[in-house]
Amino acid sequence: MSKFTRIISLILAAVLVFAAVPGSAAVEYSGPCGENAYYEFDSETAVMTITGTGTITISSPFNGFVMRDTTFIDIGEGLTGIGLNCFRSFSNTEHVSLPSTLRSISSYAFSYTGLKDIEIPPNVKSLGDGCFEGCKKLESATLGAGINTLKEVLFQLCWRLREVTILGDISASTADYAIETGAFASCSVLEKITVRCPCPDVETISPHAFSSSTPDGIKVYYPSNCPEWAEVKPFDTENRHFVYIPDEPIPIVVGDANGDGVLSASDVSVVLSFVMNAGTMTKMAQLAADVDGDGKVTAADASLMAQLILG
Repeated sequence: MSKFTRIISLILAAVLVFAAVPGSAAVEYSGPCGENAYYEFDSETAVMTITGTGTITISSPFNGFVMRDTTFIDIGEGLTGIGLNCFRSFSNTEHVSLPSTLRSISSYAFSYTGLKDIEIPPNVKSLGDGCFEGCKKLESATLGAGINTLKEVLFQLCWRLREVTILGDISASTADYAIETGAFASCSVLEKITVRCPCPDVETISPHAFSSSTPDGIKVYYPSNCPEWAEVKPFDTENRHFVYIPDEPIPIVVGDANGDGVLSASDVSVVLSFVMNAGTMTKMAQLAADVDGDGKVTAADASLMAQLILG
């Protein structure tokens, strides 16, 4: 056997040995992505898995290959926050799984990603400005019951966004605007918004919330037991008009003024405080507390609630 033949044989043997090593074809990256958060990326599946507790940050930036190649992000239970710009420009990431423990998503966290849909868990209380700005593949979004304010440019430039479901009570927002400037700017094919709350005041919707979006005819599906939506038309502006369509009613426990799901003496106390201008109630709470159905919350409702409690 010639020297050249022996070299070729050794090279082939090395290749066969390497190929036989399990998992050797997958290039993996891993490291910290927060004080107590860690990521692993499997290039064979294109999945990033994040585990740990607390907030995910980019104090240790993700490898450029990870940003480019990740198609799915799986964020594990125990993690509570997603930091500023965290996954910005993950251009091929089409789906993300969010945990029930998540409480907040900071500004621009998923902006300019390849997300096709997003569902925000109910325990998330805060979405920062522009969280999904520039997600040009995004077609549908569901915002959980914990969200009552849609921040500036939240979905701006989401050119394929067709359907949004808002499960939170935007009538209870404490911000200047429940739907802020540019929240749906340039959402040019948006056609359906489903809301699950009483009608907010028209002043709480920014007149520029839907700038450069579909000019007319976006359908707003509202709870049929909140007819004020069709009367007040809170999304409408001088230049843009919506179609308001009654949908499934909000399930309400009669007299549940404090929102804990049951009628009790504490609900009577809440109503009496409200009547005497010593307390406040959300529109959802007022809807539940209007026991006599006259459209107002009065001492008469408190009396009826007490009668119901006593049987």
